[in-house]
Amino acid sequence: ALASLLLNVCMIAALALGAAGFCRGSEVEFLRMLGIAVLISGALELVVLGGLLKKFGMIPEFSRGTLFNFSAISEIVKLALPGLVGMSALQISVLCDRTIAMSIDNNAAAALTYSDRLIYLPIGIFAVAFGTVSLSVMSEAAAAKKLKSMLMMLFSSMRQLLFITIPLAVYMLFFGRNLLDILFCRGAFDETALNASAYALFWYAFGIPAYAATKVTVSGFYSRKQMKTPVYVSIVCIVLNVILSISLMYPMRQGGIALATTVTAYLNNFILLYILRRDLGRMPLRSTAHLFVRTAAVSVIAGFAAWFAYRGLCGIALLEQIPKHGGAWFLASCVFGGVFALLAFLFRIREATAVVHTLKRKFLKRS
Repeated sequence: ALASLLLNVCMIAALALGAAGFCRGSEVEFLRMLGIAVLISGALELVVLGGLLKKFGMIPEFSRGTLFNFSAISEIVKLALPGLVGMSALQISVLCDRTIAMSIDNNAAAALTYSDRLIYLPIGIFAVAFGTVSLSVMSEAAAAKKLKSMLMMLFSSMRQLLFITIPLAVYMLFFGRNLLDILFCRGAFDETALNASAYALFWYAFGIPAYAATKVTVSGFYSRKQMKTPVYVSIVCIVLNVILSISLMYPMRQGGIALATTVTAYLNNFILLYILRRDLGRMPLRSTAHLFVRTAAVSVIAGFAAWFAYRGLCGIALLEQIPKHGGAWFLASCVFGGVFALLAFLFRIREATAVVHTLKRKFLKRS
């Protein structure tokens, strides 16, 4: 989280300076400024993390014994490298998507890039947070040989994550085009680019729960130091993603590439869960599937309610004063959230109550 924060702050500062004319109107100077911003963000992160380590007395000792402890170094490399490959599976798939999309036309790769910016938003906010917290708790349980506790944490995190990301995915299906229009539609991003990006976003949106759930599912392996299994599964899914993308890009263009990524994301999760069940025994898969279906049904109902509200609100003159139907979109989004919350409680989805209790605890703790 700290790395992303510092990187974004430095990049925004560089963009602001470039827009103010500090790069003297040269594209090369502008790119050089962005590169320097990335280096500065890395240096700042190192300084801040070093300060935090010193504050908590966790500065590592650089002695001859630690520097030449090759067994410890090899253990770190053995655990870290497969983990890096496994965690970067989505990024590798995205890179493959872009490369394949370049063979379609000039708009296809750009459409995938703009659309996955919105897909990464819930993943970066929720999935990374759930994955980080669950990994630490699950690692502690696995070290104590409490595998049932580890599985409870895994599926508790996954259920809450699905409860959050499924409505976000459905919301993207209904209002993804509006978001793209509001965020990006200016300058060279014209109506053609908007339609191409919205088409890709539609198929990407189906995979948001799968992309997010992977961050938690792999923790079931990393917590037990089984780093290689997710890597092997990721490699298989990446190869399948490339095959499906090439097969679907001709009839569906960039939408086929996005659909291929979505399909392989679900397949990745299913394979990992199957292996976990084989290794650890019975898991609450049926109740998790029921949650998925119920949350999806509630989200779809909320989506249609919000869409009809949006269509009705678009004709109101007062709201039309806000550009790009922004007023109607905002109120329709409120309708979506309200209907979803109401139906979640009416359908007695436990995760809705859990979220409320969590918010209450945090609010009472602060007050």
